[in-house]
Amino acid sequence: MASILKVNEIQHTGGTSALTVDSSGNVDFPQKVTTPNRVAFLAPAQNAASRDISSFTIFPGSYYSTGVSNYFNNGNHWNTTTGKFIVPFDGLYYFSGQQRFDGYGGSNYVYLRLQLFDTDGSTVLRSLSTSLWDGNFTYRCFTVDTLCNLTVGQQVGLGAMAVGDTTIGWDDGHFLGYHIG
Repeated sequence: MASILKVNEIQHTGGTSALTVDSSGNVDFPQKVTTPNRVAFLAPAQNAASRDISSFTIFPGSYYSTGVSNYFNNGNHWNTTTGKFIVPFDGLYYFSGQQRFDGYGGSNYVYLRLQLFDTDGSTVLRSLSTSLWDGNFTYRCFTVDTLCNLTVGQQVGLGAMAVGDTTIGWDDGHFLGYHIG
């Protein structure tokens, strides 16, 4: 049996209004609404020596520094081993990645990419967001971000590839994401 609750206002016992509903059904929250348990993570990159990224490589969890003050993993949905975020429930999510690459001497290109994986780990989409640079550089910072609807169990990872130079230094980066709604 369904119940109907007919109220115009919900208040704290001290009289502070928490929410009001007008005759059209519009809801107003006069006080700040907080969501302290929002699924979110921020994984700052560790300083790293040159690594081979001649084929596309998702940065593993060991690439990130989990012992620093700005690291957090609310809900533990970012996997510290694989470096991938595992979607806990359907909804809208935001992801961002940033990475500095050093000493690229190749003649082709380097790219940073957010990649979506299905629940079994197979690639669903080649790319959610890609930042690409062709030509030589000493230092270059790449940034990618995306907003996407995801379903339970899908995985998102941040990775890179350098074509034309098999080892490239990386430093000063992060991978972050959070559930919006």
